[in-house]
Amino acid sequence: MDKVLIIRRFGGFGDALVHRQIIRDVGLAYDAPVAFACPIRFHPILSDHPYISELIDYDEVQPFDYSLVFDTSDVCARTEVAHLQRGQQVPQRADIWAAQCGVILTDYDPHFRWAESELEQARATLGDCGCLFCPVSANDRKDLDQVQREFLFEVLDRAGYRPRVLHHQPLGLPQFSPMKIRQWMALIAVAPLVVGVDSSQVHMAGLARVPQVAIFKIHPGKVVTKHYTHCEVIQTTYGLDALAVLRAIEKALQP
Repeated sequence: MDKVLIIRRFGGFGDALVHRQIIRDVGLAYDAPVAFACPIRFHPILSDHPYISELIDYDEVQPFDYSLVFDTSDVCARTEVAHLQRGQQVPQRADIWAAQCGVILTDYDPHFRWAESELEQARATLGDCGCLFCPVSANDRKDLDQVQREFLFEVLDRAGYRPRVLHHQPLGLPQFSPMKIRQWMALIAVAPLVVGVDSSQVHMAGLARVPQVAIFKIHPGKVVTKHYTHCEVIQTTYGLDALAVLRAIEKALQP
């Protein structure tokens, strides 16, 4: 039997999350088990995926043990630049990675498998919080500045959404304590609403079908969130229209 290996040498949490969408279709296309190799810090993001036959530390992978090997590490950069140079719409990343593996996606399901204890703990942690607020990313060009995040937090609070910051570093606003990756994933999965900038929580909320408002400053938000339901995008450069955020929340929360 053929064995397929997908290699992801670098990237962020969001990239690892979006890879969950391609595994099943790759396995079906080649009628073969699919192994996934990536840095070990990303393993908790993928550890429950029912269609990953092996989850391997990239530093220890042996590619010659597999019949087919696909490296998705830098294909997005090449594809996105090529499309922009030709004046074409940039594809969504799950579609780019699937194409790199010779597959057209038919199933965008991330195939999360939660233990009930994970969800119970997440609900207990969430408490009465009505909105996870994520105003900071790993790239400060995407972030809300301090004035913007304090102002939007107050707007959300006054509107009755009971926001609380979700971030691993203190931001001077009411927020959750740092948590492990799976706890972070589960908390977003049970949240009633997520509002934040272009960062990994956009993908987690989108994959979990949680209503969200995603604020994009650099990348085209409509492309990034193409396959996410109940996701409203605000595309901006510097300013922030709080009323537009509130209107977007109303739309995202619609059935």
